[in-house]
Amino acid sequence: MIFFEPQETRIYLYAGGDESETMVNHVTKLRKRLLKRESLEGKMKVHLSINEQGKHNESYWGDEFPKAIEWLFFNDKKE
Repeated sequence: MIFFEPQETRIYLYAGGDESETMVNHVTKLRKRLLKRESLEGKMKVHLSINEQGKHNESYWGDEFPKAIEWLFFNDKKE
């Protein structure tokens, strides 16, 4: 059996309100479930960004990408 100490993990979630009727609700639930993992308490940071007008296409992803990179790699603020 292998045991390990979880490393700090950052996850950036992005959803568009115009992707489907359930997208925002599902991604919000996913974030809550990820943060509930006791084994990762204090080790996992999850950022959720929602664009209510967002659609499932490259234009919207391209607009969000710089924000994701900033948060994932250059942001040391507490959530």
